[in-house]
Amino acid sequence: MDFNKYLVFLFVFVLLSCDKDEKEEILFDELRNGYLVLNEGLFQHNNSTVSWLDKNEEQSISDIFLRKSGRNLGDTGNDMKRYGGKIYIAVTTSSTLEIQDARTFENLRQIKLHYQGVAQQPRNMVFHSGKVYISSFDGFINVIDTMTYAIERIPVGKNPDHLVIAENTLLVSNSGGLNFPEMDSTVFAIDLSTHQLTDSFVIGKNPGSIVYDGNNGAYVVRRGNYSNIPSELFYIDLVSKSVESMGVAASSLVVHHNNMYVVDFNSTTHDATVSTFDLVTKTITTNQTLNFENHVQTFYGLFPQDDGSFLVLDAMSFTNQGFLRFFDENGTYQKSVRCGLNPTKLIKYD
Repeated sequence: MDFNKYLVFLFVFVLLSCDKDEKEEILFDELRNGYLVLNEGLFQHNNSTVSWLDKNEEQSISDIFLRKSGRNLGDTGNDMKRYGGKIYIAVTTSSTLEIQDARTFENLRQIKLHYQGVAQQPRNMVFHSGKVYISSFDGFINVIDTMTYAIERIPVGKNPDHLVIAENTLLVSNSGGLNFPEMDSTVFAIDLSTHQLTDSFVIGKNPGSIVYDGNNGAYVVRRGNYSNIPSELFYIDLVSKSVESMGVAASSLVVHHNNMYVVDFNSTTHDATVSTFDLVTKTITTNQTLNFENHVQTFYGLFPQDDGSFLVLDAMSFTNQGFLRFFDENGTYQKSVRCGLNPTKLIKYD
């Protein structure tokens, strides 16, 4: 190639590269028509990220948190939720809560969750009356005012994990997972007006995912000991205070309108079966695999959509970059978009 042709080629290459960069930068001005995905990363590798997936471009912006905040997110991002005009991200091993502007994703504040020099390891979040309630593995619920950022602590059981709001009650799954094999077995009920314990329900070893049925009842997964005590779905009647087994294998729960989706994940094969559970009749209405065996290597999250379709997060054996998989209302695979390492939570933007 002669020198003049080389200069023309170089000019065109740089011009195209600039256009591409400028196009990506536009996506960062305001989040809309896409998905935020929290990527957990690997434990003790300090490599959690947040991906932005644009619906129109169908491309992944690998780490919008780094681009917007100028620093890494931290170690083991576990939960991400939107409340009002803010996005909240609980980063477990780093023991931090990151608060982002929901429109621009600019970082508003980082709260370090340490108490008397001990890392609290925040896990999951729910919101009520201007407060964020965060389960923390040190045995407390952190209650943070979303305006003043003042913090209150509520003592609960061992290694509290999943949370749900049931009218004026906070239900807390006390997993005790860090005390294996002597795990906790309780679900606590906390009055949201007084922040006092009102009830305790015995579920069995390692309570996990929990949802409210909207009619004075809650469903909770007893995860067991991953050996001779299998995972199973339980029902709590919040009026009679009774607990009963539903006789259904379950590893996680997702509620969408009147349906609860019961996920049974096989930790050995990484396959998952999704059952649709009618909250009114308390029965399974459908049982499908959504073609997981062909298109999802490691199931890591289910997100039902209003049009009946499903979004599924695939962790790809926990060692490779994951994918957001799209399935239609019949469970037929549609497409995939790459995200980060171990994608675990998703927020949709219209």
